[in-house]
Amino acid sequence: MKPDPSRRSKPSEEGYVLLAVMFLLVLLTISLAIALPKMSKEIQRDRELETMQRGKQYIRAIRLYYKKFGAYPPNVDALVKPTNNIRFLRKKYVDPTTGKEDWKPIRYGQNKCPTAMGFFGQPLAGSTIAGTGSSSSSGLSSDTSTTDSSATQSQTASSATSSAASTSSTATGSTTGLTGKSFGGGGIIGFSPNSPKQSILVYKKKNHYNEWEFVYDPIMEQLYTTSNTANNAGLASSSTSTSSTSSSTSSSSSSSSSTTTTTTQ
Repeated sequence: MKPDPSRRSKPSEEGYVLLAVMFLLVLLTISLAIALPKMSKEIQRDRELETMQRGKQYIRAIRLYYKKFGAYPPNVDALVKPTNNIRFLRKKYVDPTTGKEDWKPIRYGQNKCPTAMGFFGQPLAGSTIAGTGSSSSSGLSSDTSTTDSSATQSQTASSATSSAASTSSTATGSTTGLTGKSFGGGGIIGFSPNSPKQSILVYKKKNHYNEWEFVYDPIMEQLYTTSNTANNAGLASSSTSTSSTSSSTSSSSSSSSSTTTTTTQ
């Protein structure tokens, strides 16, 4: 049976169908071109949030280690492997910015950013390691020792024996100032991602991954403790004043009531 020639599509109709298909492909391409960068940024943002979360886990582990031993950990294994049957970190985390276990440890004095930040991202002057490191603290101790030693030498200049003893005491004091106990034992104070790429999110005013420093500074806990104590004291004071106001109001009310009763009688 031969096909009916009248049912064949006309060439003009076939051209319209082809144009419609091409138009749909163009729309799909434009939509993908718009959506892909947004999807890429969303994925990068999620990766950065994960990086911050893992960095805070490292901070928590260092904090627990410091509270237990009074010093910073010497290496990452001290956090991961059990120490005195205590494990401070569940495992070595992968750096989401590189996909490898290559977090860069930050040792005491190697931090480039302040470790303690106050309101509006301002560094706190009371921080032990904020922006100074061990060299600055040692320098301050050395200067103090030198000042004390020169005062001792001027006071004991009348006697040769006393002067020698003072010089010996001075040398001992200066040595103690330079090589005394470094805060935290000179261990690892934090970790930093290893990628130099620019980030979408900003952490401590830094927008490059390798500039993010997740460090633990004990001064922050002291500040939080002081702040919480002040807040609790303020709440207690407010509660006391409220109760005293209520009691005075009730006593005024009862006094007014007794006056009314007396007048009625």
